[in-house]
Amino acid sequence: MLRWNPLRQFSSRVNSQLSKLAQVNQKITQRPKILKLWLLCSFLWLILICGLTAFLYWYYDKNWLQNHKFHLIILALAG
Repeated sequence: MLRWNPLRQFSSRVNSQLSKLAQVNQKITQRPKILKLWLLCSFLWLILICGLTAFLYWYYDKNWLQNHKFHLIILALAG
């Protein structure tokens, strides 16, 4: 009976390590979803800024865009 006690302790340590690895693995597999969502939002923001710039270029003359270039850069960096 006493010989099995170290084996049980070893087994419980291995099981605890495996459960920790499973938790870490679950966190790692969730990160690509967050990265994909971030890339999608960034891409949509870029399309919005490019569309806004194209609209302003079409609606106003080129001088308006030259004068307000700083505001457009701040708007693009806000995303």
